[in-house]
Amino acid sequence: GIVFIFSAGNNNQEINNSSNHICSLNLENVICVGGLDLSGKKWLDSNYGPSIDIYSLAVHEEYEGTSFSAPVITSRVFEVKRFFPYLRPKEIKEIIKKYKSNYRFKNFILNPEVGYEYKNRKS
Repeated sequence: GIVFIFSAGNNNQEINNSSNHICSLNLENVICVGGLDLSGKKWLDSNYGPSIDIYSLAVHEEYEGTSFSAPVITSRVFEVKRFFPYLRPKEIKEIIKKYKSNYRFKNFILNPEVGYEYKNRKS
């Protein structure tokens, strides 16, 4: 199946079940990505709320926005899909959501023999 990745938006507004945003639908094949600043905190303008599945870096040199956050998570989805092509979108989303910040992905290990795992290692 197909996993869709959407940026949360840059209005510093809460996205919840009553919002007019694709992320508010909480679909099992949609991952909603909010933005982080360079210190790992919510980026000032990033939308937020219970409908955000994961946060990723939203600041890159002179550019800012959750449009920069979504491609980072897209690459993570690709990694998972590459090693585990049989996973359904819901399972991929669960893996991605397990690691709430892309900073944790440096310790995220994809092992085709045992599945995915989180290694507490220094890198």
